[in-house]
This record gives sequence, C-alpha cells and structure tokens, in this order.
Amino acid sequence: MTISFQAGPREVLEDVVADPQFHALTVIPRIAPMEIGLVIAAFTLFGASSYLYLAGELPLVVMLLVNAIAVYMAFTPLHDATHRTVSSHRPLNDLIGTVSCLLLLPGITTRIYRYLHLEHHRYAGDRVKDPDEPFVSSGPLQAVFVTAGLDVLWTRWYLKQWDQRPVGERIEFCCAIGFYVGVHVVFLSSPYAFEFFILWMVPQRLGLFLVAWFFARIQHPRDVLWEEAPFQTTVRIICSRIGGWLMLGQARHCLHHLAPSIPYYRYHRAWEIGRERFETQDIPTRTFWTPVDDIKLPSSEARHGETREADRPFEVEIASTGEVITVGADQFLIDALHDAGHYVMCSCTQGICGSCMTPVLEGEPDHRDFIMSDEEHSANDCMTVCVSRAKSDRLVLDL
Repeated sequence: MTISFQAGPREVLEDVVADPQFHALTVIPRIAPMEIGLVIAAFTLFGASSYLYLAGELPLVVMLLVNAIAVYMAFTPLHDATHRTVSSHRPLNDLIGTVSCLLLLPGITTRIYRYLHLEHHRYAGDRVKDPDEPFVSSGPLQAVFVTAGLDVLWTRWYLKQWDQRPVGERIEFCCAIGFYVGVHVVFLSSPYAFEFFILWMVPQRLGLFLVAWFFARIQHPRDVLWEEAPFQTTVRIICSRIGGWLMLGQARHCLHHLAPSIPYYRYHRAWEIGRERFETQDIPTRTFWTPVDDIKLPSSEARHGETREADRPFEVEIASTGEVITVGADQFLIDALHDAGHYVMCSCTQGICGSCMTPVLEGEPDHRDFIMSDEEHSANDCMTVCVSRAKSDRLVLDL
C-alpha cells in the first residue's frame, strides 16, 4: 500500500512540531518518573487488593474492580514503551514495557506488541490491516466479547502475518505465547487454581475490556482511514477533568495518533500548544456515551499524494544482504522496503514520530522529517524512511 499524504493536515503538523515548546515535549528522559510510577502503582494496587481480599478485609466485588483497574493502568506504560517514550535507553524502555505487560498478558514483550500497535497506527480504520479494527466495527453485543478477548484477536491477527515477520520475532512470539499458556496451565492445575481464577483471570478480562473499550472502541470512527483523513481517524472525547484523568490522557487520543512521540503525561500540554491549529481540522468529538454525530472528511482535492518536482529515483542497498532496491521518483522509501520484504516499523507516516528511524551506513539522505535536530540531519547516519529520500544515488541502510 502506498502512503498518501494530505497537504493540509501535514502542513498543520509541520507547523506544530516546529514549535520549540512542542519539540521539547518529545525529549524523553533516561527514566520517566510518571511511567515508572504508573507501573509501581498498578502492581501495588493489584497486590494490596489481592492480599486484603484473601485476608477477608475486602469484598469480592471491590477486589475484582480494583484488580481490573490495575490491569487497565498497566497498559499505558506498555503502550508508551512501544513508542519508546518510557526511557531514552531503548533496552530499558522495552524492559519496563514488558514488565508492565505481566499484569495484562504475561509473556508478551514490548517488541511483539510494538509491531501490532504500530500497524494499528499506520493502517487505522483498515478492515484488513488494522489489528484493532474489530474493536470499532463489531456490534454492541459482540463488542463486549471482542474487547474482552483482545488477546485471542491479536494472536489470530499476528498469525495471519506470520510469513512476513522476521524469524527472530516469530521465535519470540512463540516463546511469549508458550509462557502465557504455561502460566494458565501451571496455576489452574495447582492447589491455587481458584485463587488464580478469581484474583487474576476474571479481573484480567475486565481490565482488557476497559483497555480495548477506552483506548480503541470509543476512540475511532468506523471506516475512516488514517491514510485518507488523519485528523478524522481519531476523536477528541469531551469529558470532565476527572474523566480525563481516569483515561490517563486518552481523552485526546487524536493527539497521540498525530504525534506518537509524545508520552501520555504530556498530552495536555501538547494539545494546548497546538490547540488553535488542531481545531481548524474538524477533529470529531464525542462523549463517553454519545457517538460522533458528524464527520467532516477532507475534500477530494486534499487527498492527493505529495511529491516534489525534483524527486528522482535512487537506490537503497540492504547492508545485511547486499540486496539493492530501486525507489521510484513517485514512490516512498518505506513502501519500496516493504514491497521487498523489509518491514520497518512505521507509525505516523508523516516524519514526526521517529518510529521508522533507520541507521544509514553510506550515502547522503534527503531529510524531510520534523523530528530530528539539525545536528542529527548533518550527521547523516540515520533517517526516517517514511518521508525522507536520498541526495546521493545510493544509500546503504543498516537493515
């Protein structure tokens, strides 16, 4: 699939990202206290609730609700880790995300979920390529079971992409699923089967339902594609300050899709910086309970592909294999890579998030992103392959 950029929306994004205040929000610390605090809070809440229930000091219904909320809370650090906004140290970032996932889907790693989630970002609204699309399109009664069974849905979706995934990732996926199933087998066949079922399995289903409902079901209008209408693919939820706090910033989920390099605890500030420009783009709004009434899609004139007259073909060599790929004048580099079987992670497809950042070993890139600094551009040792091209005849990428 070829990425289609809209001039109007992209101009708005470029304008916002160029703001020094906004750019500062994309700078990630070595360890983000808000992220670590959320992980600790989720595990502490789950542990304390379980202990008090077993001690007979907490009613069953309260324990189930508290443990479900803890599972729900654990999703945000995992989610941010997929976008590498938990820590600037990548191995630590992925470790924190994987640890947080132990409450949600034990054994599933940040790397595995990163693939699923970034495919959702790139193909949001696509009934075939978006792994989260069934959360949005399923009927009211069916949605309860679909959202609570997101682990089954995601596993089925990944298996459909099996032949396209790297061998190392497939091995990791098998180990993750083996661990996940093994946890259930070990505990359910042990003397603690009932405790395992009531303390974790039931709250887990409730927590997964909350995750899929609040992070996907109510966030995306049905059949609106990211590649056609990025500002209309996600919504802005109108709610009280308390409601926004309970959603951990996701009331402005639209901002996350537009700028995935912003961590959850900075959404509010990022929205305030870009508010005037964002509000010119007809972003759909809704409340928790009332759906979107009207969606104003961009005109057909705004849905054209964006190229430059000076664009010309160039070659890309894959360092690990020596394979040479020709990128056409009217083709995006990331599409050429994907067509050749080299699946680089991609999220915003606008050059503003950095998820597709790829090391360059030789050649001079034509940088067209808005996430890298002037110094990083001058170094020419890395590039965003979603929008950038080449000034030299050939680039050698570390893939």
